[in-house]
This record gives sequence, C-alpha cells and structure tokens, in this order.
Amino acid sequence: MVVIRFILIVLFILLIQILLLQTSVLLNASGTEYGMSNGGLIGLSNVPTQTSASGVWRHEEVMESIKNATWSKSYVTDGLMTHWEAGNTASWPGSGTTWYDLSGNGTNATFNSAPTLSSNSFDMSANWADFNLPSISSGVMSIEMVAKVNAWGGMFCGWNIYDAYTANGHIGYNTGNSDLFGVNSSTVTSLGCLSNIKHYIFEFRSDVSYNQNRVSIQGISQSEGQQQNSESAGNRTFNGGSGRISGWRYSTGYPLNMNLYMVRIYNRGLSYVEALQNYNSCTRLGV
Repeated sequence: MVVIRFILIVLFILLIQILLLQTSVLLNASGTEYGMSNGGLIGLSNVPTQTSASGVWRHEEVMESIKNATWSKSYVTDGLMTHWEAGNTASWPGSGTTWYDLSGNGTNATFNSAPTLSSNSFDMSANWADFNLPSISSGVMSIEMVAKVNAWGGMFCGWNIYDAYTANGHIGYNTGNSDLFGVNSSTVTSLGCLSNIKHYIFEFRSDVSYNQNRVSIQGISQSEGQQQNSESAGNRTFNGGSGRISGWRYSTGYPLNMNLYMVRIYNRGLSYVEALQNYNSCTRLGV
C-alpha cells in the first residue's frame, strides 16, 4: 500500500508539472496583466485588433507575442488633451495648415505654412505648429512625440520661454538662459537619437524646479543633469496653454530639423508603465 501510495503521489506531481507546462493563460477582461487596454490575449490563429480581444493563449504564445508585438497595444487616454498624427488623413487630410485633433477634444494645431508629408512624417526644419490648450490647472504637462531628428540645435516643443531644447547634442529643458537640464550628449548618442525615429516624452513641471522634469526616450526615463547654465525660474510657465511644436512661442527662431510623425499632450505626468505602453503603441511608426 505504501508503494502504491508513493507511485500515485509521483504520478500526481508529474501530472501537475505537465499541466503547468501546457496550461493556457486566461486573461481578465481589462487585460491589465499585460498592459492591454481591454480584452485578453488570443490564440495565434485569431486576428487581434488594437482595441479588443478575447480568448486564451499558451505561455509560449504569450511570450512570443510580447517579443514580436503581435497585438499593437493601445495608448493611454487618461488626461489626454490632444493628439495629432502626420500620416493619418483624419488628422491632416493632405492640404492646408490645420492639424486636426484625433482625441475628440477639438484642440487643433495650426502650421505656419502647409507642411510637406513624406513617409507619414512632416519636414519641420522650417515649419512649426501652434496650439492653444484649454485652461491648465495642473502643474505638470507631458508632450509625447515620435520624431527623427536630422540635426541638433532647435526645440522639440515649447511654451513661451520654456521648452524642450537640443544643444551640443544634449536633450532637455531650457528657460531662455542658454540653459539646459536634461540628458547628456553621450547618452543621446548611445541611444542613436540622431537620424533615427525615436519616441520621446517631455514631462514639464511649472510648480517646482525643472530639475524635477523627466525625459523618456523609447519608453524609458533617462538620467538627467544640468548640462548648461542655470534655470530662469520666472520663465517656467505654461503660457496659459499656448505652445508650439518645433519651437517656442517667444520667437520663431528655433524650429528643429526633424521629421515629425506624431504628437500627444497630457495634462499630467505619465507613469513609467504608461510611458512604456505609449512607446509600444508607436512601434507601427517605426520607433
């Protein structure tokens, strides 16, 4: 009897191990386990959509899908104020100077001249787009961009005299004092930011020193420091919501030589998980 009981226990353990190896992972409706917006993961024989899915995947299928981005994850909408895309005809129909908001909030941007579209991006080397957001009560604003920088020396985006600036290969924040707090040039070079399509999130703060600002590149928050001069704290404002993509509103002298694919603006900071989620949502743009 003892031997039989021992054999049964061994067989039971082996059965459990086999089941664990072959079991499928059933995700809940919110999909939060893998950062999905809703729905669960689905089998490889099915066709996922960007907004929903349901069903079951085996462990190996889950890992394979994460590696290959089988299902393009959706982006964060909480706090989203505006969303523009160059290659989306609902955002830019192919002519004119209006860049239409895809968020549903009706916050359109206006180009100084009709942009040139090529490979789903705008040439911003001599162009910029102005926007006017509704009343801003938050002390934090996040501007997310997908861009290919072709040369340093301009501004990704800015308010009045408060902007996301590039100088001497650094990327960071400027307040009109030839200052720059942000990511140093060696890191920027190692990340391959020049001449490659990259995903950026600039988290601006108006309520505290800009040394609390964050720069995320490819969904990862980067180490930052004071690269040039010091902050002019009095310029650290959101200018009543009036800003510019490829420059600042103070003057027209700092457009950034870049190809611009997409912009989203949030009235809050994004968490590390959300930054990575939004990066993953932009892999379709070549980041």
